[in-house]
Amino acid sequence: RAQLEDSSWKYDVVPEIMDGKNIYDFVDPDIDRKLAQLEREEELLMKEASLRDDDEVLKEYAKTQDVLDELHSRIRQKRLENKMKKSRNGAPTMR
Repeated sequence: RAQLEDSSWKYDVVPEIMDGKNIYDFVDPDIDRKLAQLEREEELLMKEASLRDDDEVLKEYAKTQDVLDELHSRIRQKRLENKMKKSRNGAPTMR
């Protein structure tokens, strides 16, 4: 058994070692406060981005709606033309 110089040391918390370094050297006592601040900033950025996205989505929707209206108009026109051609198919022609 190993003998320590000071007997009170035997109840000390054993530091966790990773990659040969003491993890406790990298512990930040204000980490919770900093994390909360970062989360608030992220929330504000997300709200701001969603507001911008709404405007962009509405503009894109309007463009798409215009294209669809144009397409539907062409389809209606084509149907009418086909209907007119079909009705002329059986009509007698004057000679």
